[in-house]
Amino acid sequence: DGVAAGISALQPIFAGGQIINGNKLAAVGEEAAKLQRCLTENEIRLATEQYYWQIVMLKEKLVTLDTLDRQLANLVKDVQAAVDAGVRNRNDLLQVQLRRNEFKTTRIQVENAVFSLRDLLAQAMGHPLGTVDISYVRPVGADNKTLAAPGSPQDLFRAPESAVGQTYEYQLLDKQVEASKLTYKMAVGKKLPTVALGAGYVYGSMMDQTHTNLFGMVTVTVPISAWWSSTHDIKRKKIQAMNAVNDKQDKTEMLTIRIRKAWNDLNDAYKQVGIAAESVTASEENLRLNTDCYKFGTSAIGDMLDAQTLYQQSLDKYVEAFANYGLKKREYLLSTGR
Repeated sequence: DGVAAGISALQPIFAGGQIINGNKLAAVGEEAAKLQRCLTENEIRLATEQYYWQIVMLKEKLVTLDTLDRQLANLVKDVQAAVDAGVRNRNDLLQVQLRRNEFKTTRIQVENAVFSLRDLLAQAMGHPLGTVDISYVRPVGADNKTLAAPGSPQDLFRAPESAVGQTYEYQLLDKQVEASKLTYKMAVGKKLPTVALGAGYVYGSMMDQTHTNLFGMVTVTVPISAWWSSTHDIKRKKIQAMNAVNDKQDKTEMLTIRIRKAWNDLNDAYKQVGIAAESVTASEENLRLNTDCYKFGTSAIGDMLDAQTLYQQSLDKYVEAFANYGLKKREYLLSTGR
């Protein structure tokens, strides 16, 4: 009778680079996930700024409505006095009152829109509904009435070819190329021999004699049976790696085009602010002239109210252009990795 037992342990020291490349691939995956989160944050940031500028625009329209309504309130007094004196038709008074009612209706609509946008802004920021509003200081111009023109965007310019590398999208493309190359290396590694160091212990007992033995060993495993399938897998992974490089080149060009377009849009928005400001100046002077003509009795009340409508429209367009510039500025900064 006898007893024999043994135990051995193997530690791979070379597995065709699969262990090292596998660890690298996992690290690349974590970095790509972080970049994807940054992209999502940028999308949320842009949506938040869109809501912000929409609220600014509507609040500016409320300021315009208040200003014009105060003018009409004073006009009502003047027209009422003229009607009482018999120098004006009562129809003039009715037209002014109707215009004030239009302002009241518009104010209700704008206030409701502000309320809804505040909820959307709160939702985008992750706050309870009804708890978010914007604190906005009006940058007024020299006339202390209209919004001051924004500064030139020239200081914001970045060369598209250098700025593209700062974007999260480009960095994510880099990680995709890196991951595809590591995947290819791992496929090649499956075809290479595996080398392991080992140690063992053997115990034996027979005919009242006991034997023990410690030993070391080196094993080399050659995956002969997997060579055929590995060859096809390597070819497939190599093609995928090449496709990732080509995809990066194509999308880098698209990112560069996006930067160029964002810059053109920003400059266009800046020019539109200037044009809108000129329209405000012209319509304001037109309103002043028509108001004077009405007071002197050389024009009808309808002409003056029409001039006021043009003035209101020009102010609204200026505010819209101003808000659009703020949004285009954010889009350009994001497109250049800022």
